[in-house]
Amino acid sequence: VVSTQSTGDPKISPFEKEMSRILPLNPGSPLLNERPRKPDLWQELLAEFIGTAILVFVATASAWKNDVSLAVLSITSTVTILVFIFEEISGAHLNPVVSLVMTLTKKINFLRLILYSIVQCVGGVAGSGLLVLCFPQSRRSPFFAGSNALAPGVDVYQGLVLEILMTFFLTFTILMFAINPHKSPKLKRFLPFVVFFVLVGMISLGASKTGCSMNPARSLGPALISWYWSDHYIFWAGPIIGAVLSYFVYLAFVVRKGSMPHMLYT
Repeated sequence: VVSTQSTGDPKISPFEKEMSRILPLNPGSPLLNERPRKPDLWQELLAEFIGTAILVFVATASAWKNDVSLAVLSITSTVTILVFIFEEISGAHLNPVVSLVMTLTKKINFLRLILYSIVQCVGGVAGSGLLVLCFPQSRRSPFFAGSNALAPGVDVYQGLVLEILMTFFLTFTILMFAINPHKSPKLKRFLPFVVFFVLVGMISLGASKTGCSMNPARSLGPALISWYWSDHYIFWAGPIIGAVLSYFVYLAFVVRKGSMPHMLYT
């Protein structure tokens, strides 16, 4: 017990000294500092790689099972948890088109867009590879490691429009909640839950039509692992177009009179 009359430092046991050395808890510690040290670039890239690999493994595994209810539950819960884990490290983009809109709004620079997109795509391949490693039969037809594909009766035009609309809704939600300067910081805390419900709606809508990609890294992984490229360009073009459209609609809502709109990163 430390005496309340003592004016000097309290006596510290050898155990406390050792723990203080291993896990410092002084006011200047990064653990307690209100402004923790910014993660290094390699930590950001590692977070994006791991997060995307986990996401794609879960997404392709649920696609392989061909159960929309399972896909909705597994993907939405996984994304929500990954956002909580990696948001303070890399922003938890886990998707090249999310990184794209972050670049358009100047939250990251063009170099980070390129690096993030590369590690996200590599993570997607790793996640799909892990699925095939666990379940080798998933690589064969008709599952092709959970590759995105157009359902019977869905033509290229319909698939492209669906991917544009679904990605638009996803990225527009992220922009309006996470980036919108007029949004209350208290409301921004609910972003993971808002994204959860957006994904519930979009997966329920599109899983049986296109596989509901909204993420080029998610589509690239299984396509490369199973070498299934049928209509693959849709799952790049659709999300990219949808993300860019969401950026311009976002500008229409957030730009106030006398303020300058965000421009492309230069």
